[in-house]
Amino acid sequence: MDMYDYEEFLRSKGIKVNGRGGYGIVYQHPTHKDIVVKVWGSYDYGYESWVKFCMKNQDNPLVPKIHHHSKHGSFNITMLEKLKPLEEVDFCDIRWNKHLSPHFDFEPRGKFCWVSELKAKHEHAKQILKFLKRNIYAHDTALDLHDENVMWRGRGKNRQLVITDPLVS
Repeated sequence: MDMYDYEEFLRSKGIKVNGRGGYGIVYQHPTHKDIVVKVWGSYDYGYESWVKFCMKNQDNPLVPKIHHHSKHGSFNITMLEKLKPLEEVDFCDIRWNKHLSPHFDFEPRGKFCWVSELKAKHEHAKQILKFLKRNIYAHDTALDLHDENVMWRGRGKNRQLVITDPLVS
């Protein structure tokens, strides 16, 4: 069974798609409304590194809570907490800077920025920045930190920014 067969199996069971990315699809967990299931290709080395980092750093509030991760040949299954998307913003938008500014200082020139343009403001952000700098070249990946790869945990005053997928292979 490959990734596409597994995705067809999920759809045949009526499991709903929650989102799509370049290398994978996110489904709503069939019995747990606060968990999503990401099915993604094993060739996405950037995301694989990120999942491993997140699993080792579950105490970092900037990373998603991972409930399960398994490899299945040419694809992976990762179950993680369901997060809420940011409202539509762009790197150039002042709201985007407001969301990231408690954690990083940077002056983006467009939708994407270079890892060298990021300056961490606290220990959790430093942990992520160290991961990014170590992995950006090791796996021939690029920084993919934009409004679709950053989401919210919680609501209102208690909401927390979460980085879901900062690298692209």
